[in-house]
Amino acid sequence: MGKNVIWIPVKIKDGMFTNEYAVKIELIDGATVSIFADKSMIQERKGVPHLRVTLINRATCPDRMRVLLPRETFETSTPWVDVPC
Repeated sequence: MGKNVIWIPVKIKDGMFTNEYAVKIELIDGATVSIFADKSMIQERKGVPHLRVTLINRATCPDRMRVLLPRETFETSTPWVDVPC
């Protein structure tokens, strides 16, 4: 994995297929977006599911960071989102 790969906390439920999860991601403004993600993209850390994403910009931390999700969200039709640091 490259140095730009990070893991963000998410909420998950079973997806439509056995190899995927329905993933809910909280954005910096408190809104949520959702995607279906392959189970290999999820890792549990201290009992909390985390999604593997690509870090684009952390310059505004500790407030927010821009990440690239594995696919477009259902709500925004974009894979680029700002999440809490």
